[in-house]
Amino acid sequence: MKPSNEEQRKINYQKILEAIPGCGRSNIVIARKTGLSANTVSRTLSDPRNKSLKDIFEKEPFIKPGQEARKKSLELIEKSIKGSRGNIQFIADKAGLNKSTVSSLINKKEYFYLKEKINNERENAPKIVRESKKIKAEKIEELIPDSQGNLSKVAREAGCCRSTVWSILKSDEYSHLQKNVDELRSLKKEETIDRRNKKLEKLLEKNAQLFIHDEIDEAKFLPHQNEFANFSPNYVKHPGLIGGYGSGKTMAIPLRWLRLIDFRAAQNKKCDIMILEPTNEMVRDILLPLFDEFFASLNITTKWNSGFQNYTIYYHGREHTAMLRSADKPRNLTGKNLSDIIIDEFDKIPYPKQKILWRECISRIRKVDLGTVAVVTTPEGFKLTYELWGNC
Repeated sequence: MKPSNEEQRKINYQKILEAIPGCGRSNIVIARKTGLSANTVSRTLSDPRNKSLKDIFEKEPFIKPGQEARKKSLELIEKSIKGSRGNIQFIADKAGLNKSTVSSLINKKEYFYLKEKINNERENAPKIVRESKKIKAEKIEELIPDSQGNLSKVAREAGCCRSTVWSILKSDEYSHLQKNVDELRSLKKEETIDRRNKKLEKLLEKNAQLFIHDEIDEAKFLPHQNEFANFSPNYVKHPGLIGGYGSGKTMAIPLRWLRLIDFRAAQNKKCDIMILEPTNEMVRDILLPLFDEFFASLNITTKWNSGFQNYTIYYHGREHTAMLRSADKPRNLTGKNLSDIIIDEFDKIPYPKQKILWRECISRIRKVDLGTVAVVTTPEGFKLTYELWGNC
């Protein structure tokens, strides 16, 4: 329940009465001590009912608002000087004050006695005996054998800075220490090289397993599959394999890819190939399972990157990647630089889109001389396949 005005006046009266002896004749100092506002203190003192309180207040000496705090700070500084060796930062830390506060107080004329005490403390402080260069050199010599030539480690354990260690090693008197460091560093370098070589050998052994595969036996494949795969780019720029359902046309695609890798290797070029299906579903449901089955039969290691839709094989000591793409948006093929392209089920693509796709593909094979665009399809009437290969 909130007190009435009269009760509140009595509470304020009592608070101010208790605070006056330590705060003097200063409304602000009393307000800080009591937690009241300066206006509340003024109103309480000027109230005629509080005349006795006003009389007590008037008898007290006037104290500036910051005077009490300064007095306390001076006492703390004076107590902290002993054992400080005259170090201002040490005094400030011990007194719990800022260094700038301590400096400003001791430099005031009225507090000259503090500066005198600090100067006396500096004069009477025991001198720090620094280690001689010889002692440091002996300590460094003990630490060098376990450091492997690491001067930062030596400096840390010797309790000095790195530049001190460096200056001792460079002096003519201790040149033998520099030789010891150089020997340790060369040993460490040899160990690092040996360790790196062993790691490289392990990595090469691991990678060598990726390139172990069987040689291609043409007897395993049908004659038309071998013929399509072996069409040389020297003679045939746009080979086509056109056959009925279940004639093994799609199986000829990975076989031709391997033959193109060998052909481009003879040119000292890489086979950058793109293989197209009419839709992404056909890439996923037809091409990927067939590729996995085909390369597994030859023990060729493969890797499929579903994010970029790239199929990688490890063949003849190198990685070879084919881009597996959908042909449903021919304009998306713009900008690619390729050596070869194979289009599967070309006649499944609508005739107007076939023309756009064909023009796009023949303009992409510009990375090498004798680039090829091959087609594998079942004939679906008199479409672009018939126009291109109908008279062959």
